[in-house]
Amino acid sequence: MPDNFEPDSNPLVAGDKAGLTACEEALMLRVGTVRLYSPDSPAYREGDQADNVFIIRAGIARASRLLPDGRRQIVAFLWANDLFGLAEDGAYINTIEAVTTLDVVRTPVAAMNELLRADARISLDMARRTAHSLREAQRHILCLGQLDVPRRVARFISDCASHVELFDERTNVLCMPMKRLDVADYLGTSIEAVARAVTQLESAGLIERRLRRDFLIPDPALLRDYATRATHGS
Repeated sequence: MPDNFEPDSNPLVAGDKAGLTACEEALMLRVGTVRLYSPDSPAYREGDQADNVFIIRAGIARASRLLPDGRRQIVAFLWANDLFGLAEDGAYINTIEAVTTLDVVRTPVAAMNELLRADARISLDMARRTAHSLREAQRHILCLGQLDVPRRVARFISDCASHVELFDERTNVLCMPMKRLDVADYLGTSIEAVARAVTQLESAGLIERRLRRDFLIPDPALLRDYATRATHGS
């Protein structure tokens, strides 16, 4: 019998990551600028000089890195109120690209440092967002290590359904904007394995495909229960 795998955790939902207050947003906009990125366009690429930090106001982005063998690994999907711009030795460590139209506040690093020193509220908020990102990265690593591919896919679909902008609770239909390749690169598997997993979930009655990326989830709680049961040796 599989063990339960973190039933209350959700690596795609920022439960403790509140949005900016009106006052905080006004302070951020005083030193930063609003930028819009169209789908698939980069905010920056891995190795670029890290001149800015970003907070998402609306939209979804993906954070990825190139592996030594040239393959892409998506390390996170980023949502409204997420912070990004992680750097090492003055260079960005990930590539950030828009999945949907992305609305961000872009703030120069020097200006952000001044703001953090001047306003304890912003400093605390940034620390909270950074801690949240680290926790979610840890949860994702555990997910890849303890769940088989069908459960990884089920968990991903269930997590996406936790976002009100993607899931219609009246019809139980999820409109997922990520491409299948994005899902595969995030879950550490192949497009073919994702396709097989979707077919398996359909056969089990946990989801029904509608349009290309739309899914009916007849019983979201049942899907979540399936997704949070860890498997061993798979």
